[in-house]
Amino acid sequence: MEAIFSILKDEQFLSAIFISLAFILLGFLFSHYQIMNRDGKKVISFLTLKIALPAMAFTSFMTDFHTETFLEHLIVLVLSILFYIFFLVLGQLFFLRKGKEKRRVYSILMTVGQFTFFSIPVLLAIYGGEIMIYANMVTIVFRFILYIYCYLVMSKLQFNTQNLKSSLRQIILNPIMIAMLIGLLVWLTQNIAPQVTIHQNNYSIFRIDQTLPAIYQVLDVAKCLTTPLAMILVGSVLGEEKLRDAVKNKMAWLLAFFRTFFVPLIVLLILLLLQAIQMIHLSSFSLATLVIGFGAPLSVVVNTYASQFDTEASLSSQMCLLSTLMCLISFPIIYLLIQLALQLPIF
Repeated sequence: MEAIFSILKDEQFLSAIFISLAFILLGFLFSHYQIMNRDGKKVISFLTLKIALPAMAFTSFMTDFHTETFLEHLIVLVLSILFYIFFLVLGQLFFLRKGKEKRRVYSILMTVGQFTFFSIPVLLAIYGGEIMIYANMVTIVFRFILYIYCYLVMSKLQFNTQNLKSSLRQIILNPIMIAMLIGLLVWLTQNIAPQVTIHQNNYSIFRIDQTLPAIYQVLDVAKCLTTPLAMILVGSVLGEEKLRDAVKNKMAWLLAFFRTFFVPLIVLLILLLLQAIQMIHLSSFSLATLVIGFGAPLSVVVNTYASQFDTEASLSSQMCLLSTLMCLISFPIIYLLIQLALQLPIF
């Protein structure tokens, strides 16, 4: 109990929760009372997706390269792929009686969370910028799943070369991915790139946090916009939906529960098992990134696909609302379980 109370008093965690709640409430009020119209939401979405998140993705790689942590980053990348495949298959098995199209959609609603807009801001607020390289590994997998698999299923398109080209274009030309890939390249090659000496230490000329600190400060400030802007957007989604209709939908409740409680708990249990049998070795950062990353509410992009292609649109919107509200309860529980797990002898 002493351990639990000490974790619940964690100032960084409490700050992250209160920051999230405050800006979600602000977004809700803006939307509910029509202070912010759709054009305003488009502006905030643009600032988040085109400026704040790319800045955060790039600056997270402005750190020294170490072989030991690089191997752990690769493990996070591989585990992300395996977890997405596992839950997409598991979701279809859960809803086997629903018919082919419905069970594929339900498995997506159960599996694909709001990693960019919800998990990343929370991880950043709790653990700081150091965790962002781990988060970027999950982001790479998340975007491939989101822009290829989810798009094809929700749009009911048949997989072909043209669809693949279009989806890959969405992934590669996305500002977040561009910034992430440039940052990754700088991070990986910094020990073999041309060097400059600053304060008796050698740095790659591309480490602009050291070689061009004035320009880097612009990006550093831009990344700080991520949490407030992303949470305002989440709140605005809540303000658009009718809670009364969502509460009556049993399937929305079931999927929301799977998304926010079942999935992250299964991820945590699997990771603890792999750690216990020494198949992998995880740090607190990699454990938190995977568990919190897979515990986010339904992805806004998936919800947009559902509305755009009229594929379980009502269910998706209601589940998005319920899963976001549930996360206000599930995230503190998940964080508590992560901190307790880290005190086990296997770590």
